[in-house]
Amino acid sequence: MGSSAVIRRVDRYHDLLLLHAAYPAHYPYLLESVVHGTEQSRFDILFAFPGHTLTLSSLNQLHSSDPHFALDGDDFLVNLDRCWQRDCVDSRAVADLPFCGGWFVYLGYELAGQIEPTLRLPLQRSALPTALAVRVPAAVIRDHQRGCLWLVAEADHESLLDRMDQHLRTLALDLPEEASNGASPESYRLCEEDRERYLRGVEAIKHYISEGDVFQVNLSRAWRGSADADRSVAIYRRLRRHNPAPFAALMTLGRAAVMSSSPERLVQVRDGRV
Repeated sequence: MGSSAVIRRVDRYHDLLLLHAAYPAHYPYLLESVVHGTEQSRFDILFAFPGHTLTLSSLNQLHSSDPHFALDGDDFLVNLDRCWQRDCVDSRAVADLPFCGGWFVYLGYELAGQIEPTLRLPLQRSALPTALAVRVPAAVIRDHQRGCLWLVAEADHESLLDRMDQHLRTLALDLPEEASNGASPESYRLCEEDRERYLRGVEAIKHYISEGDVFQVNLSRAWRGSADADRSVAIYRRLRRHNPAPFAALMTLGRAAVMSSSPERLVQVRDGRV
């Protein structure tokens, strides 16, 4: 078991998107509950000061930025488990808070190609990796129940508490208005997937169901557009305003970003069980 965590209460209640927008390299990953009122929507988490990474590229190339970690094969989850076992954090000191140091993990759908060997997924070069794990020693946590912020850091990164506190002191009370103006639908081009291709997919699914190959398929119709990468904050701000959700997220990776506004949670951990 690794080191325990240290915490500091800050009697401010800033929107954590402000901190991300002001210092995106230091605070690149935000998980928040835009809809409040239940225990599951009590906290927002802004992960701070990311460290070394384990990355499976879109071309299925595995890389670790940690010079002290030797990869064991090219399986992302096997190597992530080894990293986690090595750097596991003692969470007992902050049992009431949802994060006390550890990892931020992104898993793309294409990771199924490593889990199910019968799949033969086509490789497509993308700005997003297939999977990513980032070692994160600190976070700012917004507590909607108590109306305050918690600064959390692993014991051997206690100095980060002062840095996060100082960053919070520099923030304005709101994002500048021009930050949201760039997110209007007119500011980027959108196109929808071809209608006939989608209908052919529907017919194929009906055939698979009647043949007993599958019993349910989630078929989506893609919307694609183009926008400047630096508009991620403005677009996300607009998304959460128009579609408030208990499980919202903004993740920035260089010039790429992932946004979520989900009504449901995929998994949860309770008393050590997933």
